[in-house]
Amino acid sequence: MDSCTIRAKILAELIEQHEGCLREDRETPFVTLSFAQSLDACLSAEKDQSTKISDYEADILTHQIRAIHDGILVGINTILVDDPQLNVRLVEGPSPTAVVLDPNLDTPTDSRIFKLRCKTPIICCDETVPLSKREEFQGATGANLLAGSFSEPFYLYKIMSKLKNLEIKTLMVEGGGRTIHDFLQNSLVNYFVVTLSPVFLGSQRSVRYSNFRVSLSGVIDQAQYQILGPDLIVYGRYQDHRASSEMVACP
Repeated sequence: MDSCTIRAKILAELIEQHEGCLREDRETPFVTLSFAQSLDACLSAEKDQSTKISDYEADILTHQIRAIHDGILVGINTILVDDPQLNVRLVEGPSPTAVVLDPNLDTPTDSRIFKLRCKTPIICCDETVPLSKREEFQGATGANLLAGSFSEPFYLYKIMSKLKNLEIKTLMVEGGGRTIHDFLQNSLVNYFVVTLSPVFLGSQRSVRYSNFRVSLSGVIDQAQYQILGPDLIVYGRYQDHRASSEMVACP
């Protein structure tokens, strides 16, 4: 198959999963976990350094996936290191609403997510952030702030429920390592589209899974694989029926 056909196949399966879940009465959005990593599970070469991992063909797929989701979420470290735009540029389609997990409200007010967007970004901060700081931030960025307690055990589930109430019915999660870990740990992932690039980075910027006592097919139901350019795309529905696991996200 050529690259266009491969991408169309992956997207068709994801859209089918979207439609099935949207028919259900869900309290949280349908979450697609999509990111690129090296063969040694690294997300970047060095701490606090942006690293291009995937090839252009996989980048096109990433933008196509963005275009079929209501929201796209990253953690604050991704904002500080990469300053991503989190929009759709490489293909035709609507850009999702940018969502940032930022407990201390550290997102720079000149971040690119606040520029050239037709949808207001959502910044999720801790309720302990002073009201004056929140008001100043909103005045400078126009962002929609969601405040909650990040110290609560199920804080992420509550954030997802609030996003669903804001009509974010489908959410793409791109990273970084801590955010990926938290979504998996809280059983909030419905679908995987992960790009494995044929490189070794030898970095501590990774998501590591130790003591993982189930096979890959027990995590990604009927996992499928496609070669896209030099990259391997692994995708499928996530099934959280682990007996025991410990997931550790490297800083």
